[in-house]
Amino acid sequence: MAKRLSARETSLPEEDLSPPSHRFPGNVLFYLLSLLALATFSYATYVRVKGVRRGKADPRTDRLGRRFVSSMPLVLAQARVARPRYWYSGLLHHVVRARS
Repeated sequence: MAKRLSARETSLPEEDLSPPSHRFPGNVLFYLLSLLALATFSYATYVRVKGVRRGKADPRTDRLGRRFVSSMPLVLAQARVARPRYWYSGLLHHVVRARS
């Protein structure tokens, strides 16, 4: 007859059941990669904000009525897309818009 093992003998030690991110190499790599991602994002944001701040202000809130009316052909008739040279792209855009 086979010897029956107790629950204590069949279970693995608790440290082996923990995920790799909780043990030494995994947790250090996780934190290093997180810091690298955060540093990369921060640098990219800094570069973009620096470039935007170098520019001059553009007052786009003047003549709101005229701007709204002049944008209607672009919005409703897709006038920028439907140019004579590219008539087929304007036609296809109208078809897509009509089907949605």
